[in-house]
Amino acid sequence: MEPWVFYLIISLIALMFVLSVITARARMKRVYLKYMQVNTDINITGKQFAFAAKQILRLNELKFSLSKGMLTDAYVSKYKTLIISEKVCETASLSSITIVAHEIGHALQHNNNNVLFNLSNFAKSVTRFTNKFIIPTLIASIFLYIFQGLSSSLALTFLYISAILFTMHIFNNLLLIPVEYGASSIALRFLRQNKVLTNKELEKARYLLGIAAKTYIVHFFDGMFSFGWKRKY
Repeated sequence: MEPWVFYLIISLIALMFVLSVITARARMKRVYLKYMQVNTDINITGKQFAFAAKQILRLNELKFSLSKGMLTDAYVSKYKTLIISEKVCETASLSSITIVAHEIGHALQHNNNNVLFNLSNFAKSVTRFTNKFIIPTLIASIFLYIFQGLSSSLALTFLYISAILFTMHIFNNLLLIPVEYGASSIALRFLRQNKVLTNKELEKARYLLGIAAKTYIVHFFDGMFSFGWKRKY
């Protein structure tokens, strides 16, 4: 194979990946905004639903916090706090209920000592520290190789350390996928069993969570070289 053909293939793969990242996030935002305009039969805001779900599930230690921006909703296990964005909090819509239900799913994972959730939290806390050393150890191995050659055992040691830390980072990103899928499954089950949404509304909620699930997979590849840098979705 000619070198230019190889580089062309690599470039096309990279371009397709970048486009998939942009498309997945844009689609997620588009559907989120669309369903933010769709009311539900129950006609309650995200805040009202969050408090009702807390009572139903008896999550007595669950706290709530408000955040600005779009799609900034999250569950912080360290403080047992559900972070709800202003629009989700104040709007009575399908998107509001669906997103809060997903984060409630994480709260239930935490409350029930879900193995994957706990493992993901542990991996996240470890890699938050170890990710800082991936690039420095790699650069150190390169400099040692340049000045001492392939025979440098120290260069290989730094290279192995960098590779191990990078593998830990990938493992952390990989764990997030089943954890997020699990939270969505819990959310749909809760919405169905407690008749929060009608069957038609439930299908739309499943569609929104399905699109969100694809962004988790995209985030896995996108986050490979982020080393914990924050992104806004």
